[in-house]
Amino acid sequence: MLTEEAVKRAAAGKTRTDATVHTIEEMAARVEEGVQTFQQIVASTNQQQLGIEQVMGALQNIRQASQQTAAGTREVETASANLTELAQNLMALAERYRF
Repeated sequence: MLTEEAVKRAAAGKTRTDATVHTIEEMAARVEEGVQTFQQIVASTNQQQLGIEQVMGALQNIRQASQQTAAGTREVETASANLTELAQNLMALAERYRF
C-alpha cells in the first residue's frame, strides 16, 4: 500500500513537473518574442533618428541657400542701381555734347 501511494505521488509530481516545464517554456517563448519586438523598436528608432538628422541637414542647406540667394539679390540690386546711375550720367554727357 505504501508503494502504491508513493507511485501515485510520484506520478502526480511528474504531472506537476511536466506542467511547470510547459509553463516555463511558454514564458521563455513569450520573453523571446518580447526581446525581438524590442529589438525591432530599437532598429526603427535608430532609422527615425537618421531620418530626422537628414531632414535637419537638408533644412540647414535650404537656409544657407536662401541666405546666399538673398545676398546675391542684394548684390544684383546694388549693381542695377549703379548701372542706372551710370546710364543717367552717360545720358547727361550725351545731352551736353550733342552736336
